[in-house]
Order: sequence, then structure tokens, then C-alpha cells
Amino acid sequence: MNDLDEDPVVDFTGHFFKRSGLKGHNENQGVSSQIKVRDQLAEQRRIAKGKGRSSDSESKRKSEVPNQKEHIIHVENSNVSHKKRKTVSEDETGGRTKAKCAGKGLWPFRVDYNDHFESPLQAVQDIEPVLQLLSIKLKKSKSSLTVYDPYFCQGGIRQHYEQLGFKNFIHRNRDFYKDVDSGNVPSYDILVTNPPYSSDHKERILEFCLRSGKPWALLLPNYVATKAYFSELLDSVSTPAAQRPFFLTPQARYSYEHPEGTGHAESPFFSIWYIGLGEYTETIYKACKARLEPQSNGSSIQSEAAAGLGGRWRVSVARTVDALKQAKAVPTARRLNPKQRARMKHQKLKGSQ
Repeated sequence: MNDLDEDPVVDFTGHFFKRSGLKGHNENQGVSSQIKVRDQLAEQRRIAKGKGRSSDSESKRKSEVPNQKEHIIHVENSNVSHKKRKTVSEDETGGRTKAKCAGKGLWPFRVDYNDHFESPLQAVQDIEPVLQLLSIKLKKSKSSLTVYDPYFCQGGIRQHYEQLGFKNFIHRNRDFYKDVDSGNVPSYDILVTNPPYSSDHKERILEFCLRSGKPWALLLPNYVATKAYFSELLDSVSTPAAQRPFFLTPQARYSYEHPEGTGHAESPFFSIWYIGLGEYTETIYKACKARLEPQSNGSSIQSEAAAGLGGRWRVSVARTVDALKQAKAVPTARRLNPKQRARMKHQKLKGSQ
């Protein structure tokens, strides 16, 4: 499907998005606005690299940089590769924004640089059997199943889906939150995405999915399953037990891809799939479990799956958070805050020298 095609819309506007107040910038900004934003970001990077700046310089920098809550989004040429929409969040060291215009000018809007990591092919291969089982339930072919990924990054994720036969993939450079507010969410069969992990994006996409009544699959850090907001969101929308999400855990940690080739060689998060399929949740969970369950001969039933569901499936599935804990697939100790994690990282680096 062409990125610029107009799709029928479904209004899933929820109160969570209404009260968040996150609005998209006018997409009809001119070239002069793009140049202005690009210059501002360049100045911000130059100042961030400098040392010993005076308080006057700092005040000037803050006055010149646009509000961090703004979304400045306009692409002059729709044929260039766009990036995933992010907001820039404050860190814990006094509110300095972390922004960088990666991709050598292809992103004329402010982003959280550390959010710009794309899902690897392996992650899509792991969710593929679930998508195919859903397509069977919906009496659709794999190629006609409409998969919607609302967070746009570099666009490489489209190639992964098309490589696996999912041709009806909606993934466009649009402000997802603005589309929710205005009721312009495209019609889809299942929402599948790796959302930004910064700020409150995880909570917002979870609430949207739970309130939508549509199938969804989110690639999130494993610790989200143990957070209070996760269980509170499930309770707040009165999710029936049979429709509560199940979890798909990969055998190995996913390595995410940054468009500039920067970042860690290994992801600092162990990400797992959170899967809610509405009325089909329990049935498809059992089908996944049966596929992986050891048989009397010690093997798993992967015969049918090997031919039609993506080959050998190197994952495990769990029905509840307690089952995840028993399998040691989620952390049970309290997670350190950002300052504590930074201190631990510094001590580790110091000890290795």
C-alpha cells in the first residue's frame, strides 16, 4: 500500500489522549521553517558539545530552542525515508533536552535521538506465526491482512513485513497522537509496533490498544509487565480474563538498528511481545502453546508450522505475568532509577579500565 493512500478511518479517540494535550505541528510548514528548525538543532548540538558555557549562553540557548513538547513535522520530499515520530523528554539532570537531527537533515523535526532504533527482522519473524493465525481466524490471506504500525522510524520495517508476505502494511509519516485526537486512525486488522520507550509513550499506546477493541501486539521492555500502570490499565478498561494479553519471549535479546549505526552493540532492554487479540486471544494463545509444547517423543509440534508459519519458532509463550516471573522472563527486583543506573554504568566502566 502506498504511504500516501487515504484509508477509511476508525475513531478510537480516548480520554487519555485528550488530556495529554500532545498536538502535531502544522504539516504545511514552508521550507523556511525547515531551515530554521535545522539551524536551531545545529546550534543546540554545537552548544551541547562545548564545555564551560556561561549561564548567559545557557539562557540564550534555552530561549532559542523551541518548546520540547512541540512536534515540528514537515517533509519537503515525500519520497525520502522518514523517521519514527518521537517527543523529546527531559533527563534527570536539570531539564536539558536531548535532541539530535540524525540522518543528515532528513528529519526536519525534533526527536529523542535515543528512541531512533528500528525493530530487527528477527522480531517480525517471531510475531509472524501469531499474525498468520489471526489471518486464518479472520478468513484472510497473509497478504491481505492489514497490519498498522503507527510509529514511523526509517521505514525499513516495511521491508521486513513485505519479505514475510505481509503486503498490506500501513506505516506512514504521520503524527499518531494527532490522528487519534482527530479520529483519523486508519482501518486495520491488527496494530503491531515497537513504540518509543521514552516519556509516557508506552502507557499511551497500551491504553489506546486496550480501549480500541482491536487486535494488537506491542514490542516492549519485559519490565513493563511488572509495572503498576500495566495492571492498572488492564483493570481500568475491565479487560476480561480470556482477553488479557499473553506474552511471547524470544530466546535471545533483540539487537535494534539505529539509522546512523550508533548505539549499543546489544540492546540495554530485553524486549518481549505483549499480545492482545480480543475474542481470539485465548484460542490463538493455546494454538501457540500447542505448537511449542513437547510431545511424547521429546520434539515440539512444528511440522505444520515449519511449512506455513515461518519455520522453527525460537520463542516461549506465557499466559500471565506470574508465568513470566516463574520462567524468569521478567525482572523481579526493583529497577534502579536513571541516576542509579548511570552511576552503576560509570562504576563498571571505571572498573574495567
